Amino acid sequence: MTTPVPVSARAVAAKALVAAVQRFPNLDPQVLVTSALDPREARLALAVHRTTLQRWITIEYLLDRHLRQPMRLLEPALRAVLLTAGAQLLFMDRLPAHAVVDESVELARHMVRPGAAGVVNAVLRKLAALVDADAEPDGAGAKSRHAHAGLAWQPAPDRLPLNDGVRPLREPCLPSLDQLDRHLSVATSHPVALVRRWIASFGRAQAITVCGHGTLTPPTIVAGLPTPGPSPGMPRSGGLPGIAADAFVPHEQAGFAVWQGTHEQLVAALHEHPQARVQDPGAARAVAACASLQPRVILDYCAGRGTKTRQLAIQHPQAQIIAAEVDAARLTALRESVAGLANVQVTGISQLDKTMAGRLADLIVLDVPCSNTAVLARRPEARYRFSSASMEQLIALQRQIITRALTFAAPDAHILYSTCSLEPEENAQQVRWITQQGKARVIDELQTLPAGYATTYHDGAYHALLRQRQSV
Repeated sequence: MTTPVPVSARAVAAKALVAAVQRFPNLDPQVLVTSALDPREARLALAVHRTTLQRWITIEYLLDRHLRQPMRLLEPALRAVLLTAGAQLLFMDRLPAHAVVDESVELARHMVRPGAAGVVNAVLRKLAALVDADAEPDGAGAKSRHAHAGLAWQPAPDRLPLNDGVRPLREPCLPSLDQLDRHLSVATSHPVALVRRWIASFGRAQAITVCGHGTLTPPTIVAGLPTPGPSPGMPRSGGLPGIAADAFVPHEQAGFAVWQGTHEQLVAALHEHPQARVQDPGAARAVAACASLQPRVILDYCAGRGTKTRQLAIQHPQAQIIAAEVDAARLTALRESVAGLANVQVTGISQLDKTMAGRLADLIVLDVPCSNTAVLARRPEARYRFSSASMEQLIALQRQIITRALTFAAPDAHILYSTCSLEPEENAQQVRWITQQGKARVIDELQTLPAGYATTYHDGAYHALLRQRQSV
């Protein structure tokens, strides 16, 4: 019989993971409720929760080495306790191992059953012993820390990538490099089928980079903050009205900045500067590709929560923008996001015929639902959902969206198709499908792979700009 679980960061994270364990690998975006915790504990809970999701395959693989039966056969609450503890021991090196083990043992006693405490204690002590916490920074197998994490880690049977370096292990227990697909799957926590696709598409070296990038903690990047003008004593970062001087630093991509302040400061900054928005440079390239166009009516058919809608409104202030969304929660967020933008009209997909009222769009923007494989550092749970079956369903949905949206296109309209996927079936092949229908020709096309760290960080993305063929 379980007993009430004490409120703590580790308890909140473990309890949330119980539901995820029951649904794995079909995980939806995860939202962790931390309102019962103080700010410091809330940050720890979020870090534990995110790290567990991001490194699930790795943690489970290493835990399985010390269990009598596979993790997948254990009861959900026990799996959740072990997974969150494994995340801390393997990847959160500033947490004392004894504190992680001791509290996890207590969590097992409360969340699972008293007898589970002994299993958790034995397994976690063995896992903690695997971590080479005392390695010299410059020695063989050392945990090295560099400005660019991608330069620090290369595949090895005794090394795991960290956000800012390498985690050495006391023994070479990861799969052999002779099986690079399986090794990368375990070391970076990506499904082996996805790793194989990337090796086939990009080659071994690029696949290693993409897998390593999926282990990073992405920075918060803000677009559209005004650039501070030169003045005596003006700091290089920050220095804008209403924003602390050290709240952000410039990103290498002009017009973007890496936010370093608190969430509360970010909310205040976005309120102070209404044209600013949280957006990755990779995601922004699609809308930027149509900057030279002068559309009168834009249909943003899959507007989501409105980030690209806001970018469109700022880039094309002369255009009337119809932002449509099918999901009720996202529709609410969309309305809030574009509130105050006079040239944006929000509508549900079911009301689109009435909203358009016979109008045709000069620019159709199709940021379609996709597998998210280009943004797995930001969407860690999405990697586990990937499968051939899910890909087929997405392709069919994308084609339904394309077909429906193009009924609102003017005879010579431009079409902007974009995804946050790396998969050719969702990208170039879908664009070729559009052209084969005789409906459009490609003007511009770009696939971006995820890369960089800190002020050079960007997600992957794909976009193609097409021109509708005029009807005869």
